[in-house]
Amino acid sequence: MEIKTRHTPSWTAQAIIYHIYPLGALGAEHHNPGPMEPKPRIRDLVQWIPHLKELGVNTLLLGPIWNSESHGYDTIDLRTLDPRLGTNEDLAWTLSQLKSAGFRILLDAVFNHVGRRFFGFLDVQHHREQSPYRHWFSGLSFDPSSPMGDGIVYDTWDGHWSLVKLRVEHPEVQAYIVDSLRHWITEYDIDGIRLDAADVIDPQLWPVLRAVAGRVKPEFWLFGEQVFGDYRTIAGDDRLHGVTNYECYKGFWSSVNDRNMYEIAYALRRQFEEPGLYTHLAMVNFLDNHDVPRIASKLTQAHGVFPLYLLLSAIPGIPAIYYGSESAVPGVKASDDWPLRPALSVQEIKTRGGHPELVETLGRLMALRKQTPELLYGDYTQVQVDSEYLIFRRRYEDSQVLVGISIADHDRVISMPELAGSAWESLLDPDLPITRVDGGIPEITLPANWGFIIRVHGA
Repeated sequence: MEIKTRHTPSWTAQAIIYHIYPLGALGAEHHNPGPMEPKPRIRDLVQWIPHLKELGVNTLLLGPIWNSESHGYDTIDLRTLDPRLGTNEDLAWTLSQLKSAGFRILLDAVFNHVGRRFFGFLDVQHHREQSPYRHWFSGLSFDPSSPMGDGIVYDTWDGHWSLVKLRVEHPEVQAYIVDSLRHWITEYDIDGIRLDAADVIDPQLWPVLRAVAGRVKPEFWLFGEQVFGDYRTIAGDDRLHGVTNYECYKGFWSSVNDRNMYEIAYALRRQFEEPGLYTHLAMVNFLDNHDVPRIASKLTQAHGVFPLYLLLSAIPGIPAIYYGSESAVPGVKASDDWPLRPALSVQEIKTRGGHPELVETLGRLMALRKQTPELLYGDYTQVQVDSEYLIFRRRYEDSQVLVGISIADHDRVISMPELAGSAWESLLDPDLPITRVDGGIPEITLPANWGFIIRVHGA
């Protein structure tokens, strides 16, 4: 399945994302007190390179890194690295090392809102109606009933008064955003951005960003965060190239917990089987991220991570692995999101997770994905579905593979008429039991909490 959105960067079909939240992973203070001596924590990411190579990822998504008040989404300045992570020089050195090691770099772009210490909002606080920035913020007015006690009210993100919504349709705001994006590309040679809260940003921003990024770096990639609704509202020609696939995210863990593979089968067929809704989009598929409970905590049966990661590696779209979840590190929200974004070294990832052997498994799965054109480019067709297993076909040009996923706690023998009269080879496990029974219909033993990937010849 070739991505059909115009000018979608060709490299995204081969991308395997590793998502890091640097403020958490690198152990930064939870609050930025203001002017402080920079701490070059960002450089520690270079020590992760051997681990990233072991996993087989080739693209890094770095959560918000620009100067902010706390969690990175309450931005102070879009062009200065948060001092809790270091200086701009530290960032340039780190990204150059990662690029030299073969990784593409994606940054989290927070263009919907800023923090109250954002330079423009500080000016409004000080100069009130005379501030040249008073038109930068959505719904801004001066009202003594302000819940923040400063006599200023404004639109927020999701009711959080610490997050001031920008008027991205305002020419000066657009210029600031565009200049910041251009700066990131020219100074740091990044390859793409994730647009935070893209579903609540004025959509007229998307063609502007597409045009600017395309001129500076033609292979630049833009994808957005959208939880609910039709993803085509923010992605497609002249908009974003792709979207975070929250529909499948829910289907992944829910199908395992409820022993109901019909749920994820329905979502995959709806999205990717022709004429699916999103066959033309570069969807980012994930089991967890910095905003939701970690998959190890979400699943009622911990071993369910194995068939889910196999599924993640084999469906259309771009797989994304959240740091720590490659060994099933747990994490749930408390009074805030920091438990989802813990400080972790590579060594701690391998010792704190419930399944440290998952690291090796993921490395094998991602290597197989990169070596299998059908998984990278192929279309999607559902073949069989049951409450505890799903089998689908990925076809590319004249070649096809069959993928089986089982969440059952015991091996299942599955009749496979799709293999009748064909030769085949097992790509995932060479010793996969396949037998022919009377009538020539092959039977496959589908392993418990695992699956198969079979290339079919002569079909």
